[in-house]
Amino acid sequence: MKNNFLTTKNITLISCIALLIVIWGYTVPADKCVHGYFCDEVKLTEYDTLACSKDKIIFQSFIPKENHLKAVEIYLNNIPKNTSGYIEIAIKNYEGKTIFNEHAKIAEISSSKYYKVYCNLKVNSNKQYTLELSSKDCNNVPSALVVSRFNDAPENINCSYGGNKISGGLYVSYAYSESTFTKYEKWFISIFILCLIAVILSNICFNKKEKIKKIFYLIVSVIGLMSLLAWTFMYNSFDNNNTNFNEFDIGSETLVTSAIVAEHNNVNLSQYGIGRYYNTLGSFLNYSNLFNEDNFYLSNDIYEKGYAKEKIGIAIANNVYTQEAFIVGNFILFENGNKEKITSITSDSNFLYITLDSSYILSESLNGSLYNVSVLASNGSAYPVGKFLGYQSLFGLQGKIFRHMAKHMEYEHCILNLNFLCCIALAIVLMLIVIEINKKYNILMAGIFYITFWLSPWIINFAKNLYWVEFTWFLPMLIGLIYANHMQNKKIRIGCYVVSFICILGKSLCGYEYMTTIMLGLIAFLLVDLIMAIIRKNKTKAIKLFKGIFILGCSALSGLFAAILIHARLRGEGNIVEGLIKIFKEDVLRRTIGGNLDSFDEIYRDSLNASIYEVLCKYFHFSKEVISGIDGSLFPILAIIPIFLFLWNAYKKNLNYETVILYFILFITSISWYVLGKSHSYIHTHLNYVLWYFGYIQICIYIITTQILNFFNKGLILKKSVLEMHNTPE
Repeated sequence: MKNNFLTTKNITLISCIALLIVIWGYTVPADKCVHGYFCDEVKLTEYDTLACSKDKIIFQSFIPKENHLKAVEIYLNNIPKNTSGYIEIAIKNYEGKTIFNEHAKIAEISSSKYYKVYCNLKVNSNKQYTLELSSKDCNNVPSALVVSRFNDAPENINCSYGGNKISGGLYVSYAYSESTFTKYEKWFISIFILCLIAVILSNICFNKKEKIKKIFYLIVSVIGLMSLLAWTFMYNSFDNNNTNFNEFDIGSETLVTSAIVAEHNNVNLSQYGIGRYYNTLGSFLNYSNLFNEDNFYLSNDIYEKGYAKEKIGIAIANNVYTQEAFIVGNFILFENGNKEKITSITSDSNFLYITLDSSYILSESLNGSLYNVSVLASNGSAYPVGKFLGYQSLFGLQGKIFRHMAKHMEYEHCILNLNFLCCIALAIVLMLIVIEINKKYNILMAGIFYITFWLSPWIINFAKNLYWVEFTWFLPMLIGLIYANHMQNKKIRIGCYVVSFICILGKSLCGYEYMTTIMLGLIAFLLVDLIMAIIRKNKTKAIKLFKGIFILGCSALSGLFAAILIHARLRGEGNIVEGLIKIFKEDVLRRTIGGNLDSFDEIYRDSLNASIYEVLCKYFHFSKEVISGIDGSLFPILAIIPIFLFLWNAYKKNLNYETVILYFILFITSISWYVLGKSHSYIHTHLNYVLWYFGYIQICIYIITTQILNFFNKGLILKKSVLEMHNTPE
């Protein structure tokens, strides 16, 4: 009997499924792609010795810092030459099961030197493990070293010898391998592989069902392209010249991360969602400070990691928190438990130099990191570990949301997780804009929008920043396009009115920057349709578009005003009118048209005196590539060529009026903030070039590309022109 199962189709299908399972298991759950040997070896300080005998096993409990334990480095002494026998090394997991065991020959171990025991274990960084050390058949029993402080090896928890708990921990270092790919890279790689396999399977399963296969291809393509956007936003993989990416506008993002850190440290927060956090490190400027704090304390000829080398004292940052907590008469409680009284303080603009009433010279090795000190008042009450000052220029919705989300994440990784979520959100929004552009116009324009979003250094820079939450900028544009494409559907129209209010409210509560451009982005494409309806004398459509634009505009303005009122209530400490006055005088005037120069710092004078023309000229000289491959110096040419093409096409009586209107409406959309937010734009040239990407650069590239394709008559343009691609009937 013929076996109908083992056909080429079924074999291919089974092979693809098997490949999928193997790749998925290798890249995600198994997590075996690791590399390297990374170890912070413990430096030898004061120690005791314990004989490593068979009868008295040393048990060292520890919690790994990473998930890939490469090796354990053990430090032994008292090993004379010609010593025979073995050292038994075992590691047990949190369930008491032995997961590693090795017998090392004593003759191969050097005395007073680290011996590397390679174990290559996949461990859980949140679980407790036990390292067991003993000897067997030794003619001379070697000794292990025990140090008094666990922070010599921070993984160590407690240690016992012969069944009895001892004070201190085993002198041991832990080495780790690093994962070759981050967890986000693994997800992206898995998605790309899944998309590839899905395409292969679709050719097998839907070979004779072209309509289903086409829909399947479309879904897979959208997922793949969206993932490519998110990958680029997270890692900037395609633009080596964008050196500003990793630390882009860290000062603004710190306003958000400060709130997360302050809340984690149980420091009182203000009603504002974002702000500055101050501690002994100074003003919190980088999330990495939390895990490399020793590198940020004063080290020079006189001080080492904040501790005076030859006198009894410390140096810490001079800021609003330390000035309040570190005062004469208070006590400093160090990590080792010692409490020392502050006797005198001197200062300069950067540091407080504190003298303490102690009987010995303090040091990092004896007293621990200054990051872990506590301050006690003379009555014994403890000061908080830092101080949080709210940033009053905006409500700070992003800070409130992100710090709530961070509570449910691992603290060490929460900022990266939030960066990743911002990238995903932006990729989804921009991909939906591309889809709506394709529906409204054509695939060429959609492709240019996609490539510009994908390869723009400015879009990429902002993408993962927790302060700017860039996806909130483009949501209104998406709403406007959905409205334009589905204007005949009453439910969608009403939904767009509601969502536009929510989008502008949310963006305004996160910050008022770029609001004119964002709000014009909501109605830009509808304005083009309105002008075209008027040109075509389509009164019915023009009236419907005018009503839609009016209601959308009112919804957006209502969202903005609602946000201002919420903010004003905070700014005026309950008095909304007083809050509105403060917002207008201290924030609006400084960023826009200016006012009485006596009301502002000297640093704002040039921006307030600058003309709108002067500001606009700044933004026609790009400091980066327009997109990868197009140098920034070409931007003025890119902007002016469409105007010459319009004149040429008008002369040839082949002018596409809709393209002309698109060009000028999107130009006005982009420059609106340069005009209204003149002072802000004059100062923030390291930021505001991004405004050109609200459609203007895309339409410039589209106009030039269309003209070139038409000139060479390659037949690559769609069968219908832009004017004929509207979904809405005349």
